Amino acid sequence: MHTISWNGYLTGMFICCVLYYSAVYWFFLKRRRTARPEDAGGRPDTGASAPSNPDAKKLDPAALLQTEVHDMVDEIGAYIKQAGEEEKEKDDLVRGLRRIAAKYPAVRDSVFKEGMQNLVAATVEESCAYRLSAEELRLVWNAG
Repeated sequence: MHTISWNGYLTGMFICCVLYYSAVYWFFLKRRRTARPEDAGGRPDTGASAPSNPDAKKLDPAALLQTEVHDMVDEIGAYIKQAGEEEKEKDDLVRGLRRIAAKYPAVRDSVFKEGMQNLVAATVEESCAYRLSAEELRLVWNAG
C-alpha cells in the first residue's frame, strides 16, 4: 500500500486548484470579456444604455425586452405607490397606468402581459385599496 505525506497531499491539492481555476478563468471569464461590447470609457456595457444604443435591438432583442419589462415594473410600482399616497381616484389611476403601458408596446404584445396584469391588480389593491375589474385591466393595455 502506498502512503502519502501531508506535504505531498497539500502540494497535489494546490496544483489541482491552480489548474482548475486557471481553466475556469480561461474558458469563462476570458471569453466573456472578449465577447462583451464595451463603450467608449472602456467599461463593459451593462444594458442600462440600451435605449441610447441604436444597434441594441440588433444585438439581443430578448435582453432588450427584459430591460423594458424591468423599467415598466419600476415605473408602475412607483406610480401606484404615489397614487396611493395621493389617494387618486380610480379612473385617474387607470388613465395613468394606460399612459405608462403605452410607453412600452413591446411588453404589451409579449408573453409578459398577463404577469404584468396580475402585478398591477395586486399592487393597486395593496397600495390604493381598489380592485380593478377585468374591463379596467383591459383598458390599461389598450393602445391609444
